Amino acid sequence: SIYFSSLPQKCVTRQHSHSIMKCTAIALLCFLALAVSVHAKQYKADLLTECNLCMGVVGDVESYLEANSTYQDLLKFIQNDICTLLPSGDQEKCDSIAETVVDDLESEAVWGLKGFSSFALCSMLSICDVYCCDLPFRPEQVHVAVTGDPSQMVVSWVTGSQVPNPTVQFGLSSGSYSNSALANTTTYEHAGWHGYIYHAMLTGLTPSTKYFYRVGDPEWDWSFTEFSFTSAPKVAPDTEFTFAVYGDMGICDVSDMNVFSLTKRAQSGEIDLVLHAGDISYANGYQPTWDGYFRKMELIMAYVPYMAAVGNHEIPYNFTSYRHRFRNPTLESTGDADNLYFSYDYGNVHFIAYSLEKDVGLAPDTKPGGAQYEWLEADLQAANANRDQVPWIVMYGHRAFYCSSDDLLPCTIESTLYRHNLEKLIHQYNVDLVMQAHLHNYERTLPVYKHVPELNYKNPRAPVYTVIGTGGVRTFHFRTPNQVHVATKNTNSIVSTFKQAVLFSAFPFFSWVVNPVFASNILKPC
Repeated sequence: SIYFSSLPQKCVTRQHSHSIMKCTAIALLCFLALAVSVHAKQYKADLLTECNLCMGVVGDVESYLEANSTYQDLLKFIQNDICTLLPSGDQEKCDSIAETVVDDLESEAVWGLKGFSSFALCSMLSICDVYCCDLPFRPEQVHVAVTGDPSQMVVSWVTGSQVPNPTVQFGLSSGSYSNSALANTTTYEHAGWHGYIYHAMLTGLTPSTKYFYRVGDPEWDWSFTEFSFTSAPKVAPDTEFTFAVYGDMGICDVSDMNVFSLTKRAQSGEIDLVLHAGDISYANGYQPTWDGYFRKMELIMAYVPYMAAVGNHEIPYNFTSYRHRFRNPTLESTGDADNLYFSYDYGNVHFIAYSLEKDVGLAPDTKPGGAQYEWLEADLQAANANRDQVPWIVMYGHRAFYCSSDDLLPCTIESTLYRHNLEKLIHQYNVDLVMQAHLHNYERTLPVYKHVPELNYKNPRAPVYTVIGTGGVRTFHFRTPNQVHVATKNTNSIVSTFKQAVLFSAFPFFSWVVNPVFASNILKPC
């Protein structure tokens, strides 16, 4: 059972109004879980029957959310059909919370239930089971990640049933695997998910060298195809490489052309690294969306290191899916048990993946004295002192410090908070570029500090901020007139590529690549 006492107090008291829509979803899911639990006990139901009961209850609630029903109808349904299932002492509390939830729904509109089937919602309550894979032992969802050490590469994959000896075999020639590495196994059961995730650390690699590999278990099954990757380049000031960067990529078909473009670049060797600045698949807790996204992206992620920062759509279940599915270099850089922020060197860049997602965007750990703030300051201090070897410092993450979309919450209230906490630190240690997402459009600032821009990109004293939330989801509009620090902006979907320059005095080349097909209206938005 999920009891009302488990609801976050800030949801009930509405102390943090910007979290209302998310809390509304939590509250409604709690109502549904409670109702199903009571019904299941009454009927002594087995798991399958409990799943069917849940879908029935969800269907009833969703019917009240249709356009031809009023919010008062929904309130009456919750109070009369769900709250009355509780012991008499809890019914008054249930009625009160129901009034708050429905009031929030009416004033803020539905956020949590839209777009989910009854089965999806019941799986997110861990009442219905979902399975990661079609075959129990065939590896899938293969992806690779760097650690900051060019002699290492992490290879990850998923199977439906656990195998005893998860292994990566790799070598310098196709079909000839002279080396192997065993993987660690992890799993989770949140949202009804069933599957096993493996992370193997490959060591002893030569920098900038192509390796062929396969994953699986010698006694069970190997990956259906052979994969390859090129190891990270040496960490040195004269290293050149190209990476693609974007945020906010959904699994729906509006991302298809970006995925197609990225796949071509990954397979042809045009890009060496992919950065994803949060909001990965838009699963919102529904596990088949995670699985589908990794399958969709495998032709990219299995060939080019895929380094993903966390976003707000990864929050459900305390970031459980993100923390388990990605093996980030947190052990090498932060020791953060949550796996939410980290840093690594790649070629001549020190990358920092930040997180502003704690407490649904309040990010208390980024205040002076907070765990992430203290780590970030130490990391920036060390990176700034190492400019002779690694001249560039680039940060990327989800929520924005600077943006000019017409959504006032992220671009006024939240961004002001984040600048208050971290902008002085970012400026003090001469960060060159901050790549952000969350807003579904593209914009780039002039070098800017405290809203004061510089007009020269050569050795600027302040960082440039970009918003690249155009991986593949509905677009956001901009405010008018233009803000003084904004250099350029656009709402088309893109793949951004970043070519590292050798000259330290010149800013590296940033290319904004538009996919023209997005002018079409045939693609279904997320």
